[in-house]
Amino acid sequence: MAYNTESTFAKALTKKYKMGLKEIGYPETPFLSMIKKDTSFGGDKDVSAILYQGLNASTSFQVAMNRRGTLDPEAFELDVVEAYGIASVTNKALLKARKSPEAMGVLMDMLVQSATLAFWREATWRLWGNGGGAIGKIATVSTSTITLTSANDARHFQVGQTIETSTADGTSGSVKATVADGAKIVKIDRDLGTLTCTGNWSDYIPTIANDDFIFNEGDFGHNCFGVGIWIPETTPTGSFAGVDRSKDPVRTAGTRHSANGADVEDALIDFFKKLNRNGGRGADTVFLDPEKFAEFQKIAAAKSYPIVQSNTDIKHITFKGYEIPTANGSAKVMLDPECPSTAALATKMSNWTMISMGETPHWEQQSGDKVLVEVAADAKQLRLKGYYQFKCENPVDSGRLIW
Repeated sequence: MAYNTESTFAKALTKKYKMGLKEIGYPETPFLSMIKKDTSFGGDKDVSAILYQGLNASTSFQVAMNRRGTLDPEAFELDVVEAYGIASVTNKALLKARKSPEAMGVLMDMLVQSATLAFWREATWRLWGNGGGAIGKIATVSTSTITLTSANDARHFQVGQTIETSTADGTSGSVKATVADGAKIVKIDRDLGTLTCTGNWSDYIPTIANDDFIFNEGDFGHNCFGVGIWIPETTPTGSFAGVDRSKDPVRTAGTRHSANGADVEDALIDFFKKLNRNGGRGADTVFLDPEKFAEFQKIAAAKSYPIVQSNTDIKHITFKGYEIPTANGSAKVMLDPECPSTAALATKMSNWTMISMGETPHWEQQSGDKVLVEVAADAKQLRLKGYYQFKCENPVDSGRLIW
């Protein structure tokens, strides 16, 4: 279809992306793509009961009567958070492209791709995060260069991105004050894990320091609950979403197991043994970061582990991994680029849901038009938004393998 006007393009969006905007973001986000989507959220809270306090039993009827428990399950109470992906194009560029339907199509499709990928990338960072919003940490900061504690985190940044920093990870505290037009990245070395600005970083964040956490501007404390808080790498000591997890950290926040230097295959065997012992018998999928997955690939090739497929709710988008025997039966070993290099995740996929108010993301429309007029610029705009949250039922079926 020729996109010779913005209006024609807007009508063509539905035809090109028949499965919705998920079709753009899914290929880059394995775990997020594979979890269930429930678009029916409404009301004040999503309430998910968790029963971890078992009723007493005995071979003695009298003891069972005297020690009988009262069924009183606690519940995780969740609210959705908002997210946006916005892309603009100048009217000058649009007018130039109108002379060529193909050029208009390329230009407008680039807008859709950029806004949608930005939305899904942030959503997958949130899925793996702890609700605080940090996307990296400073090892050292010197004049115009930030060196990240992990070069792998460079994938969370892009040229033109404005960042903020804090001594806290976003689950408490506040961001540091910024000046001028914000701290903007002008260069990235993804091999070295460095971020460069014009001038000095302290020109924009006067108190920036080593060990600061880094945030995309506006994301501090976003309260989107991901793997990092549902199944944390360290044993939880307090309450989360209305449940006091200190009473039984395993049944309310999963199992934690240290690899203690073992190779990835041996570590997984011991991990599933512990997970099974703790009652986590439903785990059917393991997610590894790129380095650990590459290590496992070499083992899998040598031992001829079968290659298996995991599906999404879009038929033609699937992901491949390996099947391994476990203490629970079997599990798929999958790659997710956003999985932290510090810990793998084993989980039961059906326990996870992305709950949302309507489709996520969806187009902002004015008078039925997806192409909006910029108020403060001579430009047009495409705006995506979504209201969503991540939910994990029966955390006991999940665990983190700490490398």
